[in-house]
Amino acid sequence: MRSSDLYFGVFSGTPLLFVLPWVLVKLLKENKECWALNQNMNYWWIIRLPILLASVINLLIFMKILKVILSKLRASNQNGYPDYKL
Repeated sequence: MRSSDLYFGVFSGTPLLFVLPWVLVKLLKENKECWALNQNMNYWWIIRLPILLASVINLLIFMKILKVILSKLRASNQNGYPDYKL
């Protein structure tokens, strides 16, 4: 098994952990003709929670990257590039 197969299997299969339970709940509890309508918003958290967590994690990663960039810009050993020093 190649590492690309593992990567594809893990990262394309992970959403199924959240979509399949949501589909089952909608099918068993709210099987109306239109699945875009939500009578009980508690079921919708099965989909919303992973999206919210991914957004928070991406924000934290972005903040860490900004911290590294700013620390490099504030470094005192940037004699060659004085116009980029903060």
